[in-house]
Amino acid sequence: MKGKKEKLARIREILRDNMPHTETSKHFNFLAEELQKKYNIVDTENVSSNDYDPLAIAIIEENVDGLLLDCGAGKRSHYYPHIVNFEIWLSPLLDQAQYVVLPVWRHTRKT
Repeated sequence: MKGKKEKLARIREILRDNMPHTETSKHFNFLAEELQKKYNIVDTENVSSNDYDPLAIAIIEENVDGLLLDCGAGKRSHYYPHIVNFEIWLSPLLDQAQYVVLPVWRHTRKT
């Protein structure tokens, strides 16, 4: 995927560094095995696959220089280099996986 390495570098800059996680060439994973067991998180093929609606596309196209978070991304048919696909399961387009109760961002910015 074009730009994946650069995208992960941008994401790495804003992730907390005091939480255990793994990193591959495709994603960050904050979903530790003990959390998977504790909350009974298992792999599934029952995953939503929806495209963005016209309003979301407009926001995506207007913000190409920033990073946008798609929390609960599911399976997306199109890869955007500036959208952080965030989900509890690992997929080919995923940038990050974690259990939702854990704050993994170092800081947030309100606009």
